[in-house]
Amino acid sequence: MLANQNRLIMANRIETFLNDIARWKDYFENLASKGMFSTANLGSRQHKKELLNRYREIAGTNLKNLTSEEKASMRIVQRERRQLERELYPNVILRFVRNMFRLTNATLGKVFVNPMKQKQSQKTVDAELHQFGLESFSDKIAPQIRAGQNSIVEKTAISKKQNEVLEFGVSVDKDMTGRHYLKEATATLTLNEKDKRSLSFIDNMGLSPDKANNLLAGRPVLMYGDRWKIPNINDTDGKGNIIVKEIKVIDYKIEELLTKIPGTKLSSTELQKTVKALKKGERIEIPIKIDGKQRNIGLEASPLKRDFIYYEGNRRTTLDQLLGQRQNEAKTINLKEKQQQSQRSQLKKKVQ
Repeated sequence: MLANQNRLIMANRIETFLNDIARWKDYFENLASKGMFSTANLGSRQHKKELLNRYREIAGTNLKNLTSEEKASMRIVQRERRQLERELYPNVILRFVRNMFRLTNATLGKVFVNPMKQKQSQKTVDAELHQFGLESFSDKIAPQIRAGQNSIVEKTAISKKQNEVLEFGVSVDKDMTGRHYLKEATATLTLNEKDKRSLSFIDNMGLSPDKANNLLAGRPVLMYGDRWKIPNINDTDGKGNIIVKEIKVIDYKIEELLTKIPGTKLSSTELQKTVKALKKGERIEIPIKIDGKQRNIGLEASPLKRDFIYYEGNRRTTLDQLLGQRQNEAKTINLKEKQQQSQRSQLKKKVQ
């Protein structure tokens, strides 16, 4: 039984390397599909050279007692490596000399560490942190990468409001080839020191710190085009993060809906600013004027209903209730004024 378990573990070693490459490919393809990375770069020479380096690192890894499954996986690695070498270095003689140089070093037992590996790792991690708006972590992580630290964890907390703390955390690890990578980046909102909500930046590509905060607060955010992320703060996944779904919503015309709210009069600049804030998932206040009286109401985007969620103070309400309340208040005031006028008329008659 134990031998079978050991065999199973050993059979996964090369597969682990290949999975790392697959995740690396998926990361850039995902960015390209969302317009955040040029599709032309996916087939560029530089991109292929980086991919080749990863296959070479796997091929040069000193693993003993390879199982039949591992040998099959290694043949896949070697085949992919040779194909990339032929594409990048079509000159047969040059390719032969390069391979002989590496083979000679391997035979002599020399291990050459790529001096650019740590620098490239740092650049990759920095680029990912910048993508998430978490570049403030770069200065803390860079010296630890240069020192060759295997596991790096950094956190920073921001007090948003009373009894509300927003914390960002990043985790950097080394893969089996010695290359550093961003393992996780999270945002955690703590309310009243008890209610904790978290989400992953890596699982939600394209997020910024502001958008992450708004999702954790339970508000939807527009990611790109007509794609909205809708949070469910009452449910979590296997990692303890809130469930966030990405949904395509068409014909949700926020600007048009704003202009149709009775009693609102926003300038063009104010209108554009309000639309932008609602798309980022913020709760904003706008002035509303009914029966000559002006008060502020709160708005949140509600893409699934193609409407807004309305607030009066911290109390959730509806536009009909707001308008009805104002109309009832106006009727009450008019009734009181009529009663007062009637009383004054009666007093005048008595005096006469």
